Amino acid sequence: MRIPRHPTLLRRLRDARVRQFAARCPPLAASLGRQAGGGFHVTLKVQGKTRTVYVPKDLKKEVEASIQEHRRLKRLLREITQLQLALIRSHRTCKARRGGRAWNWAGWSPGPSAISGLTCAPGSTACAIHATRIGSPIPPDVCRGRACWSSS
Repeated sequence: MRIPRHPTLLRRLRDARVRQFAARCPPLAASLGRQAGGGFHVTLKVQGKTRTVYVPKDLKKEVEASIQEHRRLKRLLREITQLQLALIRSHRTCKARRGGRAWNWAGWSPGPSAISGLTCAPGSTACAIHATRIGSPIPPDVCRGRACWSSS
């Protein structure tokens, strides 16, 4: 699996895999094998010892599905772990990229470059960008003619 560097992509990939993590059928941590007489058996570890259990022919499809589900969940857990570790490693880089500013998801809004052609008149009431921008040098009650959401 290719691991991106940007934290937003890492979070998006991790969250997608967490949503997929629900079990579709009961997982079984075992392997399926054939017996000489035409039957099947599963081999698994129980308290550190290898055990073999006979599987009737009519349960073969269900047991195979359970084994595949265990493998799928194991693969997803491995990918979630890799993405989470990459997020932890990128934290310092991301913090330096922000210049030490705290990141507030609740107060985030797109910058003026995201909106083209809309401007406020100087002295009008605050636009959405200036009112919600964290640490904005512009007082929230006065807009100074920069691009904004409102057309007033």
